[in-house]
Amino acid sequence: MKPKKYLLIVFSLILLIGCSSQSTEREAELKADVKKQVQIAQELKGSLQIKDEDILDIEAVIQFVNDTDMNQMIDQQGEKLKVFKNYEAHYFDFTGEGNKDVAIVTWDEDNTYMPVIFVTTDIWEDEYYLINSDFRGNEGDEFFSEGSFIIKDDKKNKFYDIAYNNGNEFIQMATRYVSYGYTEQTIQPEISICYTVDNNFEKIDSFYDFAVRSIFTYCDEDGNNHQYDDITHTFTFNEQDCEYNVVETYNMESISLEKLVGENFIVGKDDSLKTFENMYYGNDLETAINYYYNNRRDFSKEARIQYLEDFEEFTNGITNESNYEIFNKDEIIQDGVISSVSISVEPLPEKVSSVFSVVKQYFVPDESLHTQYILKDGFYTITCINSEMTKKIELMKYDREVLVTGKHAYWTGTVGYVDSDFINHEQVVSEIKNMTYPTVLIENLSQIDEVRFQDIWKTNIVIVPEKITYY
Repeated sequence: MKPKKYLLIVFSLILLIGCSSQSTEREAELKADVKKQVQIAQELKGSLQIKDEDILDIEAVIQFVNDTDMNQMIDQQGEKLKVFKNYEAHYFDFTGEGNKDVAIVTWDEDNTYMPVIFVTTDIWEDEYYLINSDFRGNEGDEFFSEGSFIIKDDKKNKFYDIAYNNGNEFIQMATRYVSYGYTEQTIQPEISICYTVDNNFEKIDSFYDFAVRSIFTYCDEDGNNHQYDDITHTFTFNEQDCEYNVVETYNMESISLEKLVGENFIVGKDDSLKTFENMYYGNDLETAINYYYNNRRDFSKEARIQYLEDFEEFTNGITNESNYEIFNKDEIIQDGVISSVSISVEPLPEKVSSVFSVVKQYFVPDESLHTQYILKDGFYTITCINSEMTKKIELMKYDREVLVTGKHAYWTGTVGYVDSDFINHEQVVSEIKNMTYPTVLIENLSQIDEVRFQDIWKTNIVIVPEKITYY
């Protein structure tokens, strides 16, 4: 397409007060010129309204995108990118021509995080025009433009992706993950310790030149704040390569978050509290876990570590069988329930039954996005079936890591332990959507199909048989 034509309409009216009679003719000429300019502006306004109507005809726009040879973008299957059944249309003026343009984000089961499809209309010619791009988007993204920059605003995670409109010929990604605003990241949810980042976004010259100052603060178990970093990133746009030059400036001497957590970890002095063995053999496993949870801050360091190590050794013995193939026979499934099954492991102690059990597990492989790839046959294993106990066990693992190493542990998860009890689709998705490899406990095998594929990717699904015998 030929280069875009731009029309700049400037209204100017010069009032001549106290001039001589010789200026009357010039004043009349000026008034006539202003009248003409107003007429042209009104005609242009009507033309822009027509163009807006064209761009709002989304079915016609989609047909154009799917048919035009202008479209050089490809999907994840290596095919020409088309607008799928699922799409979102975002209307804003990203060409600077005064009329609405449209940015289309589209996806399906096989294609996610696709290039955004940008379509505009020619002011002078009655046609659509597609601008190819490497700027990618997902469902729910929001967009706005400023000058030649197009900004994707991820309001959930509070960051910008910024692209540059290079003369309406190509929209190029300039930078990603530019943080703004205040965010909080939980370190251990059971004791509410977290760290926060306050990102102060400051424009120096629009999106050509801006800075982000990030202040990092750790909040300990008693709610005390500890600042541990202060960094400024200055972004300057380079028009030659359409990317940013970034300068990082440290405003304080950084403190290790891992060390900071260890130094401010609360430890008691009581050596008289009961041991894990006392609590388990005198009661049961759930009681022993709750005892630690309720008294964890009172234990002396040595007694606390001993309790945690004894607990870990015991539970490792319970779940050790799950490291090997567990055989089963005489499995009976009726109406979506495993009514009985015989398992090739040692019987589990009655004292652990409210926490651990034999389960049948199903999962979606990491490389899959589709429900048809759920392993329908499943396999038997031993895991924690109590989501409340899972949280407390994860805290115990976290505590042990900090006490032994003196540093914060980034990963103390319990993959395969139940994180959520399935009640309905909306409830379970809200509980597991931010988890890594979550596990969901179901009561009936039919519930596997009630969770759509987007929400159960990399998720374990377990069910407890009604009757378990051992051989």
